[in-house]
Amino acid sequence: MKRSTLRTLFLLAALACLAHAAHAQEQPSSPWAQKPGPVKNEELRRELVHMLEEDQAVRAPFLAGRQPTEAEARVMHERDEADTKRLIEILNRHGFPGVRLVGIDATRAFITMLLHSPSLELQKRALPYVKRAARRREIPPDDFALLTDDVLAGEHKPQLYGTNFKFVGGKLALDTTNDVAHLDERRRQLGMQPIGEYAKMLAELYKMPLDESSLPHAPAPK
Repeated sequence: MKRSTLRTLFLLAALACLAHAAHAQEQPSSPWAQKPGPVKNEELRRELVHMLEEDQAVRAPFLAGRQPTEAEARVMHERDEADTKRLIEILNRHGFPGVRLVGIDATRAFITMLLHSPSLELQKRALPYVKRAARRREIPPDDFALLTDDVLAGEHKPQLYGTNFKFVGGKLALDTTNDVAHLDERRRQLGMQPIGEYAKMLAELYKMPLDESSLPHAPAPK
């Protein structure tokens, strides 16, 4: 794996779901909140949606609020490897499966599986397409931010949008972030919620305490 087991198996599994949940109550006028319409490739849409169902099924331990066993982690990794192979085939044959081709649900399914992929090369290849889709407001900005931070993590660089957290001393703490003082400004420019709100959502998801001192503008620990 190109990243630590902790990041790959814990954070990436849940962060995509968290970002999607953050937009679940968007106004009906939001493109990603609208009901799916006709798509150009219904067969591919169904395949991607089914792949995501399997992707989420192997991540059941997270929904139960526990760490996966060694056997469960192995199954998860095997699922991600198999999905990566198929995502590459799809990209080679169809190009990026955008909203017009497969619909918003399948496009975001593709992105979620990208986040779980052990292939940094695949993620970097897909990132420009995800960025373009976010700029066109075809997908939520969180999808672009998540993939951007994941690529940076794979390159051992500080993240930009604060989507990755780590476990420190039994608490969730913001992972290394570039220019953390302007983090909320960058998030606001993309249309994302403040980092403090996002961090609290993440802490609730993991049922773990939050190290608020790791966040920008937080008071120093006593």
